[in-house]
Parts: sequence; C-alpha cells; structure tokens
Amino acid sequence: MEGRAMGRLFGELVATLSSPDVVGEIIWQAANETGDRLRLRTGQDAHPILEDRKIREDATFTGGLKNLMGS
Repeated sequence: MEGRAMGRLFGELVATLSSPDVVGEIIWQAANETGDRLRLRTGQDAHPILEDRKIREDATFTGGLKNLMGS
C-alpha cells in the first residue's frame, strides 16, 4: 500500500480512536473471559465499522476500505 494512502487512512482513524484505558480494559476482559468468543469490540470507534461489515457483501466492504485508502 502506498504511504500516502496509509496516511489518509490512519489520519481518519486516529481522529476517533479509543483511549488506551478502554482498549486495555477490553483486552483484560478477553483474557479473563471463559467463553469462546474470538472477537470483541474495542471502544465506540469500532462500532460503525463492524455494523457496516455486517450489512455489506465482502466485495462492497473491501471496496469501501480501498476507496478510503485511495487505492
């Protein structure tokens, strides 16, 4: 991936990142959980992406990510 594309992607993502405390709490919960879940939402910034993923076909979702990165 081109450096400028990564810069655009991370620039947009950094604006809404969860705090290290929130991420740490989720990691702690995952490490101490007795269930078999493989994925946990880490902060409010993950919710829109994961909700979008649920309703889109693979090609549409990945195409949207590629557009975001300018590919």
